[in-house]
Order: sequence, then C-alpha cells, then structure tokens
Amino acid sequence: MPKDSNLLVRGASARVLQTLINIGIGFWMLPFLITNLGSADYALWVLVGSVISSYYILDLGLTQAVTRYVAKHIYRKEYDLANNIINTALLIYSLLAVIIFIIIIFAVFYIAPTLVENAKELRTVQVLFIISGLSLGLEFPSKAFPGIINAYMRFDTIAAVRTLGNIFSAIAIYFYISTGYGVVSLAVIVLLTNVCTTGFFIYYSVSLFSHLEISKNHIYKKDIQEIFHFSKWTFIVDLTNILKSKMDIWFIAAYLSTSAVTVYYVAVRLTDYACQIATQALGITGPIFTKYYAQGELKKLNETLIFFFKLYLIVFALIFTGFYTLGESFLIIWVKGTIDHSIAYQSLIILSLGRLAILSCNPFNSYLMTIKKHKYTAYLSILDTTIAIGLAFILIPLYGALGAALAFSASVAVIRLIALPIILHRFIKIILAPTFLRAFIFLLYSAVIIVLLESYKFQITSWSQLIVPSVLIFVLIMLGTFLLFDAYEKRKIYNFIQEKFK
Repeated sequence: MPKDSNLLVRGASARVLQTLINIGIGFWMLPFLITNLGSADYALWVLVGSVISSYYILDLGLTQAVTRYVAKHIYRKEYDLANNIINTALLIYSLLAVIIFIIIIFAVFYIAPTLVENAKELRTVQVLFIISGLSLGLEFPSKAFPGIINAYMRFDTIAAVRTLGNIFSAIAIYFYISTGYGVVSLAVIVLLTNVCTTGFFIYYSVSLFSHLEISKNHIYKKDIQEIFHFSKWTFIVDLTNILKSKMDIWFIAAYLSTSAVTVYYVAVRLTDYACQIATQALGITGPIFTKYYAQGELKKLNETLIFFFKLYLIVFALIFTGFYTLGESFLIIWVKGTIDHSIAYQSLIILSLGRLAILSCNPFNSYLMTIKKHKYTAYLSILDTTIAIGLAFILIPLYGALGAALAFSASVAVIRLIALPIILHRFIKIILAPTFLRAFIFLLYSAVIIVLLESYKFQITSWSQLIVPSVLIFVLIMLGTFLLFDAYEKRKIYNFIQEKFK
C-alpha cells in the first residue's frame, strides 16, 4: 500500500480536481439554467434544494461519530469493533431513511404550498420535493461506510468516480433542458446520478475492508449509546450550520422576492465554490488527527493543527484577494446582463470574507472533535446562530441581500475568530501567540496587496483577460507565505517537495 503521505497528497489532489471540474460545470450551468428555465423556475429549484438539503440534519451528527470510531478501530486492527460500529450505524441510517420518506410526504402537502402561490408552480414544487427527497433518502444508508474510506485514505478513487458522475450528469442536463424539458428533468437526472455514485461508494468501501461482516450479531446497544453520546454535539453543530447556510435564502424569499433570491444565490454559489476548493484540498484533518490521537503522538497532532491552520489562511488570502480585485468583472462576464451585478458583487465580498474566515477555523473544530471536546463547538454554534438570526430580522429589512450576508456570514466569523482560540487554549499544550502573530502579519501583507491591486484598476472584459491578474495575485500571496511559516515548517515543506521531485 502507498505511504500515508502519498495517499493524502493523491487524495487531496483528486478532491481538488473534482471540485475544479464541478466548479467549471457550475459556472457554465448556472447562467445556462437561468436562461433556459427562467429566473422563476430556477428560484423554485434553489428553494426546494435549500429545504431538502436541510433534511441532512436527520443525520443527527452521526456521520462524524461513525467515521471517527470506524477509522480508529481499523487503525488499531480492532476489526470486530469496527464491524460493530458499521452494522449499528447501518441499522440507524436505514431507519432514518424511512423517516425521511415520511417527512417528504409531509413536505409535499404542508411545506410546498407555503413556498408558491399559483397551482402550476405548486405541482412542480411537489414533484421536486418527491424526487429530491427520494434521492436523499436512498443516500442515507451509505453513511455507515465513510470511516472505511477515511481509514484507508482512498479519497482519490471516490473523487474520480464522483467527478465522472458529475460530468455525465451535466451532459444529460444540457441535453434535456436545451431540448425543452423543465426543472423536473433536472431533479430526475440528479437522482439517477446520486444512485450510481452512492452504489459505487458502498461497493468500494466493502472491497477495501476485507474484514467487513454485515450481520445483526454485530449490533449492540452499547455501540448505539456510544455513537449517540459522541454525535449529540455534532448534531447541534450540524443543525446550526444548516440553519446559517439556508436561512439567509429563506429570509430573502420572505422579505424580498424570488428574483432577489437568484441575485443573492449567484454570490452564494461563487463563495461555495471557493469554500469547496479549500475543503477538498485541506478537509482531511479528521483522519490525520484521529490517527495521531489514537497512537498517542500528541506532538505531531499539535504540529499538524498549526500547519493546517496556516494552509487555510493561505487559501483565505488567495481567494478573498481574487474576489475583491476581480470579482465584479468575473460576475459580469459569467452571468452577463441577467442580474444586478453590483448587489451580487457586494454580497460576494461580505459572504466570502465571512465564510472563508469561518472555514479557516476548521482545524480547531476538527481538533476539538478528535479529543472529544466538541461540545464547546456546539455551544459556540448555538450562540452564533442565535445572534445571526436576531441580526437577520434587523439587517435584511434595512439592507436587503447585503443584510443577509452580514447577519449569517460576517457576524458568525467575528464570533468564531474570537471564541475558538480561547476555547482551544484550554486543551492544547502549545503556545498559540506566535502562530497568531504570524497570521496577523501575513493577513496585513495580503491587505496591502489588495490595496495596491485596486489602485491599478484592471480593465477586464473577457475570460482571457482574467489570467494575468489571477497569476499575479497567486504569486504575490505565495511570496507572503514566508511571513507565515517558521523555520521548522519551512524546512519540512522543503524536504517534502524535494522528496516528491526525487
């Protein structure tokens, strides 16, 4: 088997490539769908999608608990214990899938009528609920297996399969939508794609873990209690995260209009794409932290925490500098004259600043979860969600879409950046002050770069004209990383690169 470092690099690269391809598809697909479906039907698709995706909360935070315990037992070669967790999780998720189907029926008759007014749109929304809910419910049992993928670090294969699925899905959507089929065909294609990729995920997980046994004899009450004991806090975190990521759209639909939803959603999608790149490249701290913690290598655990925090800061600086400098031109070229680009750009700046800052705290959240102190993350999530919802009632009527971005993104970021380091300081046995000082200097350097680039005022009217300033931003920000890493980290990076070239 390849070394862990090779698997991690390969997996991270494959996940980034998957995300870039998905973003490329999304860039092309969003204006295509708005043009061919119309702003009203596209807004219906967005609203139904936001409601259906909120049903992921029925995961109850179990996925992270199951993943953690399965990976830990496989690392320790405790295969019977791993089987116990997998079988117990499979039973729980199968029951949750049944609950999802029941809730979808409720949504068809009671939630759908609240989203639209005329009868034609109501029928469309009801069909979308049924198909999208079926897609979600069929996916749930597979949540018993991600710990296997994490333990063997085979993110590369899963990323490749999902990339192929998204490509075929995009081709099918283009064909059917361009030939006159409506938004319902979109939901059907997504359903079929999810069924195929989920089926492969289960097959591949089973093939990796040769010791897997599916049997009721591996289901124990104590494992159910252990999983729920760990997951109750992740459930709260997941619930609050879903509320913060969906309620801005619901508030805009309630206070403003469906056309405002479309404008705001353009900024949301662009921000989400950026966050997806960062997550796919760096969102592998869970298995790494779990491995070091399970093996008692706390020094490596702490060093890895600091290193990943700095990597997230680099991604933050790169993306935000690009958005601030080139974002408005990008939006004009991308969506052309179909939306209010000024509002979309302003929303993009606030959303990206907040969400990327929140994302930079991911290593802290992952660390607290690894050492089973994630209840503090849950408390913090309750606090910032409550504040965000309260601010939404004040800011959205005053500032519209910008108020939503301020309430659900910027305010949450401020709270997280202040509170999480304080919480972490209670449990981590290293001094964080030098790290935060280096982070501050690096971000100050990035702010200077933004000011200098803004004074130049790039004139961009085509995709090709984005290349030179994008490369310039990348080079300037990467030069600033010398301010971020200390001598030990620079030496480790140099040795790693040197080894890869050899």
